[in-house]
Amino acid sequence: MTEYMWAREEVVSSVSSQHLALTFGPASLVGLLVAGLTNWKSSVGAAALLAVPLVAAWILTMWCGEVVRMLRSVQFCGEVARIINTELTHPQPQVLN
Repeated sequence: MTEYMWAREEVVSSVSSQHLALTFGPASLVGLLVAGLTNWKSSVGAAALLAVPLVAAWILTMWCGEVVRMLRSVQFCGEVARIINTELTHPQPQVLN
């Protein structure tokens, strides 16, 4: 049962991390775009604009990793629930040694 509770905590933690990635990720992209567009004639502006696709890919990778982590935990919780429900509806006879 401890593993089940741990897996449920993983789901909550993963959803929180997904939320952070989707909150601060686009904000950082907007910051890079603004920095690049306001300084587009300098090398700093060009570097900021070139960094946008890389940062976007990094944010997407981070978010996808959290989704996979959440799905693994949800699958584990579903398997545990299925086992418990099977045992409650069709209990196995106890064999004495």
